[in-house]
Amino acid sequence: MEELPEELPEAPEQKERFQVKDKEQAEWCLRQISRLLCEQKEIEATAQAEIEKITTWKNDQTESIQKSISFFEYLLTEYHQQVLKKNPKAKTIKLPSGKLEARKAQPEFIRNKEEMLPWVEKNQPDYVIVKKDVNWAGLKKILRYENGTGIDPDTGEIVPGLTVIDRDTNFRVKTL
Repeated sequence: MEELPEELPEAPEQKERFQVKDKEQAEWCLRQISRLLCEQKEIEATAQAEIEKITTWKNDQTESIQKSISFFEYLLTEYHQQVLKKNPKAKTIKLPSGKLEARKAQPEFIRNKEEMLPWVEKNQPDYVIVKKDVNWAGLKKILRYENGTGIDPDTGEIVPGLTVIDRDTNFRVKTL
C-alpha cells in the first residue's frame, strides 16, 4: 500500500473572480443579461413551435380514434338503456372486457344566498355559519412594530399571536 506524503501539494492558484467595480462594468453585465434573455426567448419560441407541431400531429392522429371510442360508448349506452327498461335493477352489467355502469346523477342546486339566508336564519338557525376573522390589512397599518412584536399604539399593549420577522433587503436586476 502506498504511503501518503507528509505534506499535500498546494492547489494551483485560482484566477480571481470577476467583480463589478464601476458603472461601466455594471452596464456591461446588464448588456450580457439582456443578450442572454434574448437568446433564452429564441430558444423558448423554437421549442414552442415544435411543441405546437407535435400537438397538432397528435390531435390529428387521435381524433378519428376518439370518434370511434365515442361511437362504441354510444352503442353501449343505448344497449344499457334497453336493458334497464326491462330490468331496472341492472345498474351494472359485468362483461369479460369491462363493466357498464348506470348511476343516477346528483341534482344540481342553484342557490341565491341573499334570498335563502333570511329564511334559514329564521327557520333553520343551526345551519347558519357565522365567520369571525381579523381585518389584517387594516390592523397591520395601525400597529407599531418593535423587537419582533406588534404593539397597539393607543394602549402600548403587545398584540398576542403576532410575531414580526424582519427580512433582508431584496435586490432585483431589471433590464430594458
